[in-house]
Amino acid sequence: MVYNSDINHQKNYWDSLAWDKDFTHPLNLEKIKSIITPEQRILDYGCGYGRLTQQLRENGYKNILSIDISPKMIERGKQLFPKLDLKVLKGDRQFPTNSSFDLVLLFSVLTCMTKNEIIQKLINTLHSILSPGGYLYISDTLIQKNQRNLKRYEHFYKDFGQYGVFRLADGGIFRHFNIAEIEEFTSQYEQISIDYLQVRTMNNHPAQVFQYLCRKMA
Repeated sequence: MVYNSDINHQKNYWDSLAWDKDFTHPLNLEKIKSIITPEQRILDYGCGYGRLTQQLRENGYKNILSIDISPKMIERGKQLFPKLDLKVLKGDRQFPTNSSFDLVLLFSVLTCMTKNEIIQKLINTLHSILSPGGYLYISDTLIQKNQRNLKRYEHFYKDFGQYGVFRLADGGIFRHFNIAEIEEFTSQYEQISIDYLQVRTMNNHPAQVFQYLCRKMA
C-alpha cells in the first residue's frame, strides 16, 4: 500500500505519540445515517485509537473493520474501548482481498502521505473493495492561509518537492491539500458533498479542514 520506508516512519512516529495525542475531526453521524444502515459494512482505515469506531458502535453500527498501522494506537484503543475489534495493519496485506464495504472512513490519513502515487494507490485500492454504490468519506486538512503554515510550506518545498508538505520539530511529516487535488485523486468516484469546518489540531492549533464524501459508481 505504501513504501516500506514510509510504513516504518509512520508506524514509529505514531507509536511514539499514541498515548499523548487526541484526534479531533468530527464524524457527521447524520450524514452517515442518511447513506447507510446499521447492518451495512464499514471500514475505518487508519482508525487510530478507535474513537470513530466507538461513536459508530454507540449509534448502532456494529459491522466495522477498524485497522491502523500503529500497534501502540491499537493498544490504546483496546484499553479505552475493550469491546472494539481493532486490528494492526501488517505490510501490504491490509484486509482480505474478497472484502466488500459499503462505507470507508479515511480520517486524517492522507495527511500522512506525501507522495501523489501513494495516495492514488490507496484511493484505487479502496475503490476496489467498495461495493457498487459504496461511499468513501474523507476528512483531512486544507492548505492553510496563515503565515505560520505558508512559511513552512515554502521552507519545506525544496526538501519534498510538493507544496503543502512540511516536517514538524518532533519528526512528523504531514501534507495539507487543496480540493482540486482531492478531486483528482477521486476522479473515478462520483462526488456527493464537500463540507468545510474548523478544528483544533492534535497540537491544539486551529485548522481549516474539509470533509469530502464520494461514491463508487455502480
